[in-house]
Amino acid sequence: MMTNRFGQRLKRIRKEVGVSQAYIADHIGVSVQSVSNWECDNTMPDISQIVPLAAILSVSTDYLLGVGGDEKADRAELKREADRIFSTCSVNSSENNADILAYELYKEYLNRYPLDYEIQYQCAFAIKDYLQVVKIRKRFDIPGERFEKLWEECNRRLCSVCDNCTLPEVQIGAEECLVDLLLLKSRVEEAESVALRLPDVCGIREKVLGRIARGKGAQAEAYQRAENACQQLIFAYGDALFWRAKALSEIPDAVRETVLGAWEDMEAVSENLIRLYGDKVELTVNGYEKNPYCYRITSFTARSNYLLACGDREGALEYAEKAIAVATEMILWAKQRGADESVMSDVLFFARHTPGWCYRWAGEEAGKWMTENRRFQECAAKLDLYS
Repeated sequence: MMTNRFGQRLKRIRKEVGVSQAYIADHIGVSVQSVSNWECDNTMPDISQIVPLAAILSVSTDYLLGVGGDEKADRAELKREADRIFSTCSVNSSENNADILAYELYKEYLNRYPLDYEIQYQCAFAIKDYLQVVKIRKRFDIPGERFEKLWEECNRRLCSVCDNCTLPEVQIGAEECLVDLLLLKSRVEEAESVALRLPDVCGIREKVLGRIARGKGAQAEAYQRAENACQQLIFAYGDALFWRAKALSEIPDAVRETVLGAWEDMEAVSENLIRLYGDKVELTVNGYEKNPYCYRITSFTARSNYLLACGDREGALEYAEKAIAVATEMILWAKQRGADESVMSDVLFFARHTPGWCYRWAGEEAGKWMTENRRFQECAAKLDLYS
């Protein structure tokens, strides 16, 4: 029996599949208005039209009608069973292979819920991992015909996810997986084409292009791609640590040691940013997010504000001095790097504002104390000599 939400379900499936009302109407032999009425729950299709309708949408009739299962409960059970498989079976054994057992499990689920692209991706990933175990790790052999059949199925599933899934993290994972699958057959140009569709953020694209370069034997390029990926990742990590510590600082009842620990995490990363990339980052106008010194200065100024707000004025002063010292280092660093006038203007702007940022968010009274403190004044005056 069709549910009273059939129309909404039909409309959702149609849009996920990417076909128009006119396409369905033409293949079923009805008017576009009829399909529109179905989707608006004004009328229902004839029972004889359900099978061809499900076939057009590549779903089972039960799935189309919304009967025969609870998708949420079935998904939860699927996860439990998959977790059990990977915790008790090995991917390196030909007998009771974890990847194949999971693949069969996912495939059975997808027979009922074919538009669950996240599970579609997990199914394809299990196949790809199995084929890598066979061809790259060489843990065991399988017949060539079996390898080809699984490869084609994996390719089909991944292409479906790439073309239809609207979840960015799943689509990115599928494209990465597709690159690895293509490299199993040395289809390098196709792999590069897929890799270039990946977003050039957080090292995602560079990491994959590095794997392709390594597969081609271009080790120097592979190293540089990996280096680029590391640089993108560590800057993104530093930014995330800043906002994590900032949010924690603004929680009224947060434990002080926990907050200070969060700022120490950012401080440690900012130190590595300078050590690893101080001589490699490109100097650009408005390039604060790529300037490793800006991260270190921010970690100190934010900590100074927090300690001031907590009443630890001596502790705040210590970190204000550290911030100003790093601002001085940044000016010298930019000059040594040969920064042009426009970039140098940006660097000086950031450096000159550093002393004020050491107390700006701590309150008027705390700010007044800091600006009138002779030690702070002398430290800020040293910065003026360089800026």
